[in-house]
Amino acid sequence: MAVLLLDILGSNGFKGYPPLTLTNEEETAIAALTFIGTVYPHQLDHMGHMNVQHYVAMFDQASWAFFESFGLSARRMELEGLGMAALVQHNEYRQELFAGTVVDITTEVLEVNTKTVRFRHVMRRRPDRAVAATSELVAALIDRRERRARPWPDDLREALKRQLEPHASAD
Repeated sequence: MAVLLLDILGSNGFKGYPPLTLTNEEETAIAALTFIGTVYPHQLDHMGHMNVQHYVAMFDQASWAFFESFGLSARRMELEGLGMAALVQHNEYRQELFAGTVVDITTEVLEVNTKTVRFRHVMRRRPDRAVAATSELVAALIDRRERRARPWPDDLREALKRQLEPHASAD
C-alpha cells in the first residue's frame, strides 16, 4: 500500500506538497490499512444500525486490498489463473454503527501455510478508534482452471511471511 500511495503522490509530492517520506512504523501502518468507508443510511436495518451484511461487505473489500498488498493483484490472478477462496470466516460484532460513521479496517497476517493464509481484519470507528467488529479468515490460493487449492508461489509466500514478522515479534 505504501508503494501505491507513493505512486499516487509521485516522487515530487502532490499538488505542491513536499515528497512523502515515511518512518518504518508509518509504512507498516499504511500497509495494514485495507479499507476506509462511511456507513450510509441505506445500509441500516429496521433497528437503525448497520446491518451485518454490510460489515461483511466491508471486510470483503478489505480482503481484496490485503491480497493486493502482498502482490496478489487482480491482474496477476487473471494472467496466472489464480484466485482466492474463503474457507473459514468468524465475525464478532462489538459496537453498533450508525449512518454517517466513518470506519477503517486494518489487516494482519496471523499464519501462513503451504496453500492457505489466516488473517484478521479489525474494523474501528473514527475518530475514537473503538473496535466495531473483527473478522478472522482462512483463505486458500486456488488454481482457477483446476478449481483446487495450490501452493503459494515463492514471491507471494515470502511477502506474506514479511507481513507476519511484525505480528510475530510483537508476541
